[in-house]
Amino acid sequence: MTIDPLHVTSRVTRHFLSAILENNMVNFCAVVGCSKRSDRDNGVSFFRVPAEILHQGQRTCELSRKRRLLWLARIHRVDLKFAKFTQICTKHFVTGKPASLYD
Repeated sequence: MTIDPLHVTSRVTRHFLSAILENNMVNFCAVVGCSKRSDRDNGVSFFRVPAEILHQGQRTCELSRKRRLLWLARIHRVDLKFAKFTQICTKHFVTGKPASLYD
């Protein structure tokens, strides 16, 4: 399925979709002191801070909450306002990627 940005009604939404489809969005690592960026550092992947998972059982909710809080604590950012969009680069993971929730 392809999305044609010209058929989207909102100009802002159209611009946002165009940027995504053209892959023009730049990712930055949120860890203090890290300067990795997707537009200049080839081979670097970025991972969003995991969300708290609700409505899938108490254990999953607790694990996902602890995991999210751990990620946010390790970033060492007191100025962080938009954690939903915050990303961490591969440099900060032992295996180059985050573990799954139940690992």
